[in-house]
Amino acid sequence: MVEASRKGLIKFIEEKQGGVSEELAKYIKQLAFYDVLYLYALYQKFWQDDKELKIGHNFVPSAFLNGSQRAKELNVVGYDQIRKDSSLDKFAKEVTLVCNPMDGGLGSSLQRLSYLKKIWKKIERKGKPHLGAKGEDLYFDIKINDSNQKISVTEIKYLQAIQAASFYNKIIIQELVNKETIDSINEFLDDTINFWDRVDNSKQNKKVTYRKLIAKNKKIDLADEMIVQAALPTIDKETNRLNIKRVAPGGHGQLGSMALGKAAKTELSASKNLIRAIYNGDGPNNFPDQRIVGFMAKNKIPIAMVTSTKTPIDQKGGQIGLELTKDEKKRPQILELAQAEEQGQRDIFRKIGIKGFNEAVYGKADKQYFNTNIALINYSVVSPFLKDLYALVGPKDFSKIISPDLIKNEKNQNNKAYIQLEGALASALLNLAAFIKTTEDKKIVHLKKQHKIDDFLVIINIDKNRRTKFFTPIKYAWDFWFYAYSDHFKFNPDNFKLENLRPGSLPSFDLDPFYQDLENCINAFGRTSTVELDFLTIEGKVFIKDIKLSGVVVIENQLNKVIDLNKEIFKDELEQENNRLFLKDIKITIKSEEKIEIEKLTT
Repeated sequence: MVEASRKGLIKFIEEKQGGVSEELAKYIKQLAFYDVLYLYALYQKFWQDDKELKIGHNFVPSAFLNGSQRAKELNVVGYDQIRKDSSLDKFAKEVTLVCNPMDGGLGSSLQRLSYLKKIWKKIERKGKPHLGAKGEDLYFDIKINDSNQKISVTEIKYLQAIQAASFYNKIIIQELVNKETIDSINEFLDDTINFWDRVDNSKQNKKVTYRKLIAKNKKIDLADEMIVQAALPTIDKETNRLNIKRVAPGGHGQLGSMALGKAAKTELSASKNLIRAIYNGDGPNNFPDQRIVGFMAKNKIPIAMVTSTKTPIDQKGGQIGLELTKDEKKRPQILELAQAEEQGQRDIFRKIGIKGFNEAVYGKADKQYFNTNIALINYSVVSPFLKDLYALVGPKDFSKIISPDLIKNEKNQNNKAYIQLEGALASALLNLAAFIKTTEDKKIVHLKKQHKIDDFLVIINIDKNRRTKFFTPIKYAWDFWFYAYSDHFKFNPDNFKLENLRPGSLPSFDLDPFYQDLENCINAFGRTSTVELDFLTIEGKVFIKDIKLSGVVVIENQLNKVIDLNKEIFKDELEQENNRLFLKDIKITIKSEEKIEIEKLTT
């Protein structure tokens, strides 16, 4: 299986570019099986016509579907229906849950080096301040048992897994990392004294690290090895040839294809119930619960994707809908912002399903499903089927079936342009499900019947009120500031979860590039109140430390310097509440260091 895939890829490269260099062939031969399949698939798609999704043409967002269409065509189940079924707990108890936190990539769009320099000694990290896995670089400040603790997002994820292990037969944590992040995750496991020992002063001489703590716990294990996301060859844009002068990981889709590729090689005993859960390691609450896992086990669901109901904060991530294929078939699909922008549809993409907009143009409010990057694969169901499918179709077609749509990510290095071959996790899962659903190949249809495969993928949607119990993504610096410093959330040390103090509501942020640096966010906002905030837009550099925000707030600083709205000179012009600045439904334009214009906004 492995050697056939490598030979197939090398042969295909030879056909397309007239030969394969010795260096490239050698590089491919050292790649893991699932990385070969992924590269094989995306390289094939590179030579095909680009797939274009356009809203209103061949893509119908879920907000434009009626209830029966969402249930039937998208196969959506509401989490509220699952949550109420306590009988699912006994099915979860039979599951070995393989947890795959995605901790590959440094997340450089969240600038945090100055923040790390400030706290480096307190967190007792090794060497000079440097970036690691994003979750290991971001710390909450909590107080428990008169002990002030800094607790990283990574530590939160491990504490949640340790606590959740009692719901399952066993939990196995297998990190998904790359060469940039593996050291920081190993350092966390080997050097961080576990939370309970740190806050227990009676255990001065018995403090153990997380690796040792997990080794003593019969309900939870670390996998024998982490899954290291390989760097893949890229395309030289000038020659259209694969090369290894620049190599780069292939996005989250590489991990999705990996999970499916490994499923085709996994041998399971008839009695074993194995489910793999994939989620972002840098989201504090990003983790499925035992009811979702039990639901999959009870109903023998091959794959589940967890979505959330879109809110105003969700203007940039993937949105779920129906693709209308050229042969007039319907298949679940995901549309990314970059794809919408290529079609000149940025505005409609951002407003789809949001309350307050024309439903005839932007779809029904609170009915747009938003991708959370939480996915579960039931190996007990999927593995036997995919193993037979691989044997039936061969490596070339199998790699295409389990791969995402291609995203061409152009990068420059040494004044040369390269195209990184990338894809999305959700796209890989949806493409496999769509193929299984729509194929007319008689042999594959027979294979489906043989394995009792019906609905291959279920979408489990979390409503707005419960969304943050499962989904608290951190993409930008202000996301982390919002969770860790504002009053919209509090950290609960009993379950190691963030609690939304205004359930069902999340404000939207549109901030100046100045706030992409975490230390700038902390200095500019401090402990500003956001629990009543709906929208915040800031152009330019503005400090609003420790104030209260409510409703819609727009601030435009026309000066090329930082302006602090807490300055004494502005106090008479701006509203105060309890001796602090209170901005509600207001637009402020800063004209000079002493002059501002104020406009009250109607909502």
